[in-house]
Order: sequence, then structure tokens, then C-alpha cells
Amino acid sequence: MRHWMLITQDFPPAFVGGIASWTVDLAQALVDHNETVTVLARRTGDTSDADAQQPFAVTRMRGRSWNQWQGPLSALHAWPKLSSNTRVICATWPMATHLASRLRGATLGVAMHGSDIS
Repeated sequence: MRHWMLITQDFPPAFVGGIASWTVDLAQALVDHNETVTVLARRTGDTSDADAQQPFAVTRMRGRSWNQWQGPLSALHAWPKLSSNTRVICATWPMATHLASRLRGATLGVAMHGSDIS
């Protein structure tokens, strides 16, 4: 069985719409197809109740200055959880570029949106 890891800065309950909604929808669709999913999301306060209600694992990443350091911070949090059967979907290019050299055999995908497209 594959393990899917979705990595994002924006995730409910602090963020709604856009990439936050897309990430929830993708995680739910994967779970509906009997896939194992972990969402790594930026910590935005006490989200334990909201995270526990999801049908997939949510791990919150600690860090500061996410616009500047999202790539290294995401790589730091994701790296220990990666294996050759992991499929990684990053929400932004800065996350993906830092993870690319640390994949440990995992497969990487990037969801482009907003300013990433331009």
C-alpha cells in the first residue's frame, strides 16, 4: 500500500478556501480509495480537535517565517517520515525544491496554484 504525504502551509481550521480546501478534498479522495494519507501542515495554534476529526493523519509543523523558510522547514519535518512507498504532494514550489534532494526514494508531485503559476 502506498502512503501519501500532502504538505501545505494552508490548512483548516485557520485557512479555508484555495489550497486549504483543495488539500482536504484530495486527502479525502485518497482515503475514499483506501489509501493511507498524512497531511503535514503549518502549525496555527491549537488545532488538535479539528485535526482529530479528519479521517487521515494531520501532523503540524512548527516554524517561523513560513514565506521565507517553508522549504527547509517542510523538508526537516517530512524527511523522517519518507520511504520508497511514499508519494509526496507539495502545495508550493519552495517546499518541493527543498524536498527534492531529500526524498529517500519517495515520489514527488507539486500542485501549482496562484502566484506559482505565473
